[in-house]
Amino acid sequence: MLLSRGYIVHNYYPEAKYVHKRLKYIYAKAKEGKTPVKKLLHWIDLIRERGRSFKSMNTKKFLRIVCVNHRDDLFGLLLL
Repeated sequence: MLLSRGYIVHNYYPEAKYVHKRLKYIYAKAKEGKTPVKKLLHWIDLIRERGRSFKSMNTKKFLRIVCVNHRDDLFGLLLL
């Protein structure tokens, strides 16, 4: 669901291509199960820091929802 929403944002805003690409990478690493959760969350934080310079408000809102509001729930299902 997260990647599908990222893809929707990706279609409308060119700067969101970076976000979608990074989220796909983080998701793949989480699915492998070898990378610690702290490191995955750190990568999410790096995306958010870079997102501060984005012009599209929708991309910024998407990042806020992912990086702040749902931060604790991102990898729960993958790491069970």
